[in-house]
Amino acid sequence: DYTANDDGFLSDISFAGLNGAYGLVTDSSGNYYVGSGRKIYKRAVSNGAVTVVAGDGEYGNFSTSPSTGLSSQFKEIRDMDIDSNNKVYFIDQNAIRAYDPSNDRIYYIAGDNEWSDNMVPSGSASAVISTEARFRYPKGITVNPAGTIIYVTDENVIRKEAKKK
Repeated sequence: DYTANDDGFLSDISFAGLNGAYGLVTDSSGNYYVGSGRKIYKRAVSNGAVTVVAGDGEYGNFSTSPSTGLSSQFKEIRDMDIDSNNKVYFIDQNAIRAYDPSNDRIYYIAGDNEWSDNMVPSGSASAVISTEARFRYPKGITVNPAGTIIYVTDENVIRKEAKKK
């Protein structure tokens, strides 16, 4: 817990092979996950080993179907967050996706990964199903601990994605 009178230390967390870092989260065991380009890296707290856990590095064709970690393809990972079950939620260009390390799967949540001139819903309180959601330029993401509510900053709007009960 930092206060104005604390002396802190700044140090680097080594991640070999990064091509820009976008989003950094820590799971319940202390492992780090970071998005870089078209891959998600994990740095194990136990031994410091850095491995690619998702993404093959190729510019991906967007799909709403689940995929397996290393065979999945992304367009541009922008930001990420993690829930209490260690599921990593991230922005992939104009879509919201999730990586579940317990089964090494990538899941589609919302958006269509294409830039949209018209956001749906366009500033109204109306709601649409996730597959019909359109984003213009999502940059930030946060998720509640249960992973049932996701907030995304999309230009000058904060958008809320809620899981059906």
